Amino acid sequence: MRKPSRSVNSPENETRNRSDEAHIRLGVSQEALNEALKISSRLREAGLTTERVVEILDSDSSADSRLFIAKYRSISKSDLAYLSIEEITLAAGLTPRRVWELIFGARLEQSQDVVKLIIADSMPKVVTNAVKAATEAVPIMDGQGQVQGWTYGDMKATEFLGKVSGLMPTPKGISAVFNLPQLPIPTDEPDDGLPLQGMDSALKEVQHVMAMPQLEAPKMEIPFIQDAEYQDIEVER
Repeated sequence: MRKPSRSVNSPENETRNRSDEAHIRLGVSQEALNEALKISSRLREAGLTTERVVEILDSDSSADSRLFIAKYRSISKSDLAYLSIEEITLAAGLTPRRVWELIFGARLEQSQDVVKLIIADSMPKVVTNAVKAATEAVPIMDGQGQVQGWTYGDMKATEFLGKVSGLMPTPKGISAVFNLPQLPIPTDEPDDGLPLQGMDSALKEVQHVMAMPQLEAPKMEIPFIQDAEYQDIEVER
């Protein structure tokens, strides 16, 4: 019995024909595609779709990025469904390696700009809180809950405000001097003028002494004296 043949207009054949037509219209040979570096798998691992890559490169001012975007937009949506990013890259006259570098560099620069924008947008609130912390007096309580004094604001917040505003810059090479009691400055030289021994050296000497073998005490023979010899001896008092 003869098996029924598939219809020429079956969905599988129709899909294959559309894919072939899309590749023919793109003008990229299969040989060039086989030799090209594959970046689709790495983009999927990073969670980047082709649409997301287009968004990233569309915000980049590089000439190669603009070239890729121009080629991508020249392709119909029906053809894009059958084309990989490697094929679009080759059709734009670029290499997948170059497009990978464009994606990485553009996204890194955009991420830094977004972070700066977040900081700039939050800066008024941060400065407001810092001013409050630097100027608000906080009571100092004792163990019985009695107020013993008041703080003069958070010094770290004050320092932060000085750095942000630039009103109190610290000159390079200049240290702040406070009127604190001056303690004697320790020196490396003792009173006798001899250099101090290092801790490592002192510990080694102690370990050496402890590891030295112990000498036995000398043995002395004491002669035995009969008690009879002391019978006629009178003790002087």
